[in-house]
Parts: sequence; C-alpha cells; structure tokens
Amino acid sequence: MSEGVPAGGPYRAAVGMHETLTLEHLRAAREMLSTYCRAPDYCQGYLKVLRESSALVARARAYDLPSDYKGVDRGVLEALDRLLSFYARYLAGEYVASGEHVLVEVLEAFTLRGVGYMPGEITLLPPGEAASLYSAGIVRPVESLALKIAQADGPGS
Repeated sequence: MSEGVPAGGPYRAAVGMHETLTLEHLRAAREMLSTYCRAPDYCQGYLKVLRESSALVARARAYDLPSDYKGVDRGVLEALDRLLSFYARYLAGEYVASGEHVLVEVLEAFTLRGVGYMPGEITLLPPGEAASLYSAGIVRPVESLALKIAQADGPGS
C-alpha cells in the first residue's frame, strides 16, 4: 500500500525521505482510493488508515521540506506557512484587536455572510476568518501601533 500513496508512501515520507510530489503521485493515490473503496467493507478501514497516515505525512512535509521546494503541493505549503505566520503573530499580540477579533485591511473584494468588502476598507474579523483570508492574500492584518513605533525607532532609524 505505501508505494501507491503520494510522495512514495506515508511511511517513507513520515521518516523524512520526502520526494517532490507530482501529478503521478496524486493520480496513484486516487486510483488506490477508487480500488479499495469499491468494496464498502474495505473502504472504511482503508480511509481510517489513510487519513491518519496522511495527517502525519502532511505535518512532516510541512515542517521538513525546504523553502525552495517545487512540487505540485507547493501552493498548499505556502498557504500553510502564511497561516502559521498569522497564527504566531496573533498569539504574540502583534495585531490590532478588539476582544478576540483582528483588525484587517481589505486587499481584494470579497463577500462574507452577505456583507461585501472592498479594497482599502478596514474591518474586524474573527481570528479564524482573518487567518483564512490572510492566507489567501485577501486581507492584511493591521499591526499594533507599539510594533510600528518599535520598528521605526529600531536600529538604523
């Protein structure tokens, strides 16, 4: 089973022997899913093992792959990197917030829960929504004034 799953198999990838993910890897994984899930008795067991191992592989790949990685999943890894960066800075208190909500500047027009937002507008969003939209490049969190002052007064100012 391991050779037909993306990146040479979850067991191989989980030990850090990462390969560049290709369309052929994804095609093989879909074919295996189709094969095992033809029989309902096997499908649920296969999905359980596959989902557990894939979660481990995803975490390992996200942490171990170099920044110049070029596989077909590079966009996913870049979005994950942006999401983790947002989360780290949110935890550090670097963003202007009201309660748990984050103040963001809209970069691209979008609609959320029936409300339209246009580029240049500033709004408060729950952190999960702000993180998702930031990861997609649609909003930019507003940095705290203390951080901006410290950066302006830092070395070389």
